[in-house]
Amino acid sequence: LSTIRLTAEMNLSGDQMAALTLLYNCALSAAVDELDVVAKVASGMEDHKIIRNSTTYNTMMSAYARSETQWSA
Repeated sequence: LSTIRLTAEMNLSGDQMAALTLLYNCALSAAVDELDVVAKVASGMEDHKIIRNSTTYNTMMSAYARSETQWSA
């Protein structure tokens, strides 16, 4: 994600931001069974002002739904 992070800090066009969002969404999807990783990736998106879309939110919801720790307390 360090390469993605550097790119995110540049002045990006709409198409470039959409491509960056897609890369982050792929990272989220790959980590959907690892809630802590999903949280870190999502936090990175927020920190670097990467636009979140419906795929981003759906993937994060899937991660929370699969997490056993989310339902305990």
